[in-house]
Amino acid sequence: MSLPSQRYAAEPASSGWPQGVSRRATMSIGDVLADLGVEFPALSPSKLRYLEEQGLVAPARTPAGYRKYCPADVERLRFVLTAQRDQYLPLRVIRDRLDALDRAPGSPEAAAAMPGPRTISGAARMDTAEVAELTGASQALVDEVCQAAGLDLDARSISGGALTAAVEATMALEDLGLQVRHLRPVFQAVARQADLIESATAARRGSGAAERERAAALAGEIAESMAQLSQAVLHATLTHRGL
Repeated sequence: MSLPSQRYAAEPASSGWPQGVSRRATMSIGDVLADLGVEFPALSPSKLRYLEEQGLVAPARTPAGYRKYCPADVERLRFVLTAQRDQYLPLRVIRDRLDALDRAPGSPEAAAAMPGPRTISGAARMDTAEVAELTGASQALVDEVCQAAGLDLDARSISGGALTAAVEATMALEDLGLQVRHLRPVFQAVARQADLIESATAARRGSGAAERERAAALAGEIAESMAQLSQAVLHATLTHRGL
């Protein structure tokens, strides 16, 4: 986790973390999504509202009730989202770290509260309740995504990083008006691709660790190429339809 970016005009130090970053509340939700969207493409308005409900950020409100964020809010959000993505930390732990930063933003204790390197891989196993807490999704939505994807709902049987990304992408699509029931063709197409990859790598799989690693590497290469193909074909099709 890097220190707050310097692209914002610095202001005199104020209470709380980060110091020296503007607290002029001039940014709309759209501005925040544009600022953080490249680094966190699954970020959505509903996720921002959820993080506010959890007390991790407190945007100002206009007389009409609209949220207005300041650059310091954006850096706090970046802290939260990075800790979620790289360490899969529960929000209560992230809140404790932010509290430590707020109490003594320049202390060694505050520096120690900064998220460190990624400690849990995307293959780490998590149960659906942990994924719900991590993403801010309802338990029902996480279960619905698992069922649509044909994933086992047993505790700790799912790749936490992969399911987290899938749930966040589903939440972003819900914000755009698409429910899980509308996305079933997408899940079905993915299942067919997985079947094809499994068939293509069957000859490489074996009981030895080296064989399993080679099969996994080949599966990853095929999956990446399939994703590129799907994106290219979708773009070409939409262009052909004038969209």
